[in-house]
Amino acid sequence: MKFIILLDRFNKKIFRVDKSFSTKSIITDRTVAVAEAFGIGIDERKFDVFKNFIININKGDIVYITGESGSGKSVLLRELIEQMRKSEEFGRLMTDNELRIDDDEVLVHGVGNSVEEALYYLSMAGLNDAFLFLRRYKELSDGQKYRYKIAKMLAMNADVFVFDEFCSTLDRETARIVSFLLQKNARRNNKTVLVATTHEDLFYDLSPNVHVRKNFGDDVEVNYYNDVNKECSLVKNVRIREGNYKEYLNFEKFHYRAKKPFGIRKIFIMEINDKPIGCIVYSISPLSCKPRNHYLNHVPDAEEINRDFLTISRVIIHPKYRGIGLGARLVRETLPLVNAKYVEAIAVMAKYNPFFERAGMLKVNCEEPEWKERMRKFLNSLERYGLSSALMSSIEYNMSILKNLRKEDYENLVDEILKHGSIMIFGDQYKRKILSREMIKEDMMNSIKNTAIALSKASIKAQRKMYYIWEKR
Repeated sequence: MKFIILLDRFNKKIFRVDKSFSTKSIITDRTVAVAEAFGIGIDERKFDVFKNFIININKGDIVYITGESGSGKSVLLRELIEQMRKSEEFGRLMTDNELRIDDDEVLVHGVGNSVEEALYYLSMAGLNDAFLFLRRYKELSDGQKYRYKIAKMLAMNADVFVFDEFCSTLDRETARIVSFLLQKNARRNNKTVLVATTHEDLFYDLSPNVHVRKNFGDDVEVNYYNDVNKECSLVKNVRIREGNYKEYLNFEKFHYRAKKPFGIRKIFIMEINDKPIGCIVYSISPLSCKPRNHYLNHVPDAEEINRDFLTISRVIIHPKYRGIGLGARLVRETLPLVNAKYVEAIAVMAKYNPFFERAGMLKVNCEEPEWKERMRKFLNSLERYGLSSALMSSIEYNMSILKNLRKEDYENLVDEILKHGSIMIFGDQYKRKILSREMIKEDMMNSIKNTAIALSKASIKAQRKMYYIWEKR
């Protein structure tokens, strides 16, 4: 039995599927005895899985195929794959099983043609975390592995994404998050998605254009939809409340700057079903800030800054819940609660994840000091030693590269750092110390950690940061 409900669908591509299987048992004493006992034959029999089945799929559709194990979901998926690959209209098709991922693959190296591209695609898939960028595939959770596959497919410019047994190994909350991320990015980039699964609970978050429910035999039900859900189903259960420093400490490990923010004034906690999943920290604002002066058209004194300004020093969402708009919501809903005329934020990752803008804050462009560009050029020049300027803010990363350099190469690197000179003011280990160049070189030659710290500090200072401001109206 077949039910097909057609909505108005333009430029539709019709797919026809006929699939059956024949079975024939071997003749033995036992098979004959079974046949006689149940009154069945042992000759060849034909079973229809799809009979004159018709489905229309447009480019850019999300196709959700559900049904019990053994009902024929994977059969339909294989038939659609075969026909789509013959159609130029759908472009390049890739299945999750065709992705080649080495277990030791480092995320930032496995996606895109450059560090910039890698961070862009990883952020799109909700893997927007400095620590995650440096992790190996084998170190990821199952949910993060699905996100990584989505990022790779986007980066490899596939036009059709295919997942069999979609999210079958994930807990249902993570499965809903991954489903929402997949459809959001697919629609944003006009990609076609085919997924097959036994789970019916992903309908809301996948928001499919086509839902195929495969029953046993040739019984198939097909429904077509035009509505798209703009939010993940989990956000319906979100609550934000005021928190404290002890609660913030539970999230500190998920932020790349795992130190206490200076001058904390307010902390808010985000919960889903009473489970804390994120926090935001508001702190006192720095006295000096060029973009602030640019926005105000004057240089505020300390009294005005302390009276009217707060800065967002941390926005942390648990890695499991990233990519579904919770960061922007946490900012947007707490801005009016802090009783400040102005709220500022300075972000490094905003280029890839502009959630401050989505929360209603204004980006203020301001010319950078010249020394920052000189510093970046110098750090980029160190790539010939195997150092990536995009990752140099990590002390651990720097040490992993430095310890593998030959002694003469390491000495040449130290000499270049000393020639540059200004890099040394960013190394905490040399602050307020009067040391000769020879003494510093000896110190760095004896300790790669000191060199790693100096490079990290220089990298952080040289980062392109974006300034955002919100004004209470």
